[in-house]
Amino acid sequence: MIQKIVSFLLAIALVIGLMIYEPDSACIPSCTESGSFRGDWSAAIDRNYEIRRVNSRGISICKRTSATAARILIDRYFLTAFCVADPYLLFEGIPTEGQWLSDREKEEHRLCYYAIDTTNDKVIGPYDTADALFATLNLSGIDWTPVTDPPDLPNVNY
Repeated sequence: MIQKIVSFLLAIALVIGLMIYEPDSACIPSCTESGSFRGDWSAAIDRNYEIRRVNSRGISICKRTSATAARILIDRYFLTAFCVADPYLLFEGIPTEGQWLSDREKEEHRLCYYAIDTTNDKVIGPYDTADALFATLNLSGIDWTPVTDPPDLPNVNY
């Protein structure tokens, strides 16, 4: 009898999960206004896009989808700098694969580069060098804005 109840509850959980699933998106509790944990923060950067520290293992790029939710576009990443180059948002960072990195490991890790085309939310990258990303997008003369933790950026919410 207990096995049937457990199976029934698992089936209901699966159906509920499928009903709220959005393809190509992930919404996590710490990407909501009410789900902020100590040490987490967000900073609006441009057109509903935000830089979010959602845990101690990384800083992600999200796009706000409503007043209380955001869709993660770049995850498992520790953002070190960004730039707005209309219509692109450019990002420099360290891939973390969800692992916590010490400050020493962050200094030793390779950087990778992404862009988001804000006209269609397409993520471009990763690239091993900024020059490779710039060549793909036909950009030059980019000035990066460093991202620190905690951030020294305008529009920060804790």
